[in-house]
Amino acid sequence: MDIQLDPPARWRRWLPSVLGLIILAFLIALLLRPISPVLSAGSTPNSAVQFGDLQLFSEALGTLQSAEQRLLTAEVGATVVAILQQPGATLTPDSPVLQLDNPQLKLQVQSARHQVAKQQSALQAFAATQQHQLLSQQAEVVRLETEVAASALEFRLHQELAEKGIAARVELRRAEFRLQQQQQLLALEQQKIIQLRQQQQAELAQQQLTLQQHQEELQLLIQQQQQLTVTAGMHGMLQQLDVELGQSVAQGQALARIGSQQLLKAQIQLDHRDADKVTVGTEVLLQTVAGNIRGELSRIEAIVQEGTVNAEVRLPASLPAQLRPAQHVQAKVRLGERKNVAYIRQLPGLTPHQTHRVFLQPANTDQHRAFARELTFGALSNGFLIIEQGASGGEVLWAPDPARWPQPEINTGA
Repeated sequence: MDIQLDPPARWRRWLPSVLGLIILAFLIALLLRPISPVLSAGSTPNSAVQFGDLQLFSEALGTLQSAEQRLLTAEVGATVVAILQQPGATLTPDSPVLQLDNPQLKLQVQSARHQVAKQQSALQAFAATQQHQLLSQQAEVVRLETEVAASALEFRLHQELAEKGIAARVELRRAEFRLQQQQQLLALEQQKIIQLRQQQQAELAQQQLTLQQHQEELQLLIQQQQQLTVTAGMHGMLQQLDVELGQSVAQGQALARIGSQQLLKAQIQLDHRDADKVTVGTEVLLQTVAGNIRGELSRIEAIVQEGTVNAEVRLPASLPAQLRPAQHVQAKVRLGERKNVAYIRQLPGLTPHQTHRVFLQPANTDQHRAFARELTFGALSNGFLIIEQGASGGEVLWAPDPARWPQPEINTGA
């Protein structure tokens, strides 16, 4: 007997296919699911975000310079006939540096000597002439004094005779008149001799002034002649030589530059954003080849050049012997303190006063995941970079190359 079986349901025929499609879709979804990349703490820059008070310093580059400098110039037009020192030589005030020559100056000195000698002779002759004039005037005064004395004697004689009735009164009047006339002439001559002396003194002073002018001109020419041997004029080092052998130089032209070796200052380029935060007297720490040296700002320029402001640092008078002008230094200028600020240790790729895309790993969590975030950074101070906005402290900041890590999330390892 045949047994009749019911035909299988349609869904049972499609069940294997449906299950296969579901499994395939799951596998595809599993393959297409984004996988968080894993960072290595040893190869990726990272730093814990700290929160608290931070001492602020502005870091700047600079060079040491001579605190005292002297520019040697030509006092008169001349020719360089000898170079006696080369740059780098240690000099004293009397050390000769250059020898110049000016034949015309020699002739001028000789001519000035003749002028002085001529004026001295003229002054002596003038003084002798004045003395003669004065003696002549004095002789006239003596003559009049003698006549006045004789007239006075005659007047007294006629007066006595007139009292006795012997002489006529007319003779007495004549004698009195002659005496008065001669007294007046004597007074005039005495006044003339006073005026003559005053005139002679003024004329003599004029002659002496002329002689003095000739002597000063001669002294100036002799000084210029002596300055043809150019000396250093100070203790220091010959820093720069601006002329060559045989070169003709004009009056006032720069010849060389001398700078002190022990008395130094530092010239630094201060970030213009920090220039208004410091004043003259602000403390500065210099890192030099001889170690750290403390100084203070002595001058701050007002002109901004390529984002920096030039400033000078005053250094102690006693410095290590290793320090020399033109050596490079690193300066840390104290700006003050920021209270309650988030900051990290400086990491490669992060620059001050910029916004960067970084990854922050939340604090107090066991999840080894960090999430992308835009952070605004502020100043860099003493190796620490301030976070102005976007972090609160306690997180771990990762700073991989953003071009290689565009994902919004990363795995920081087990």
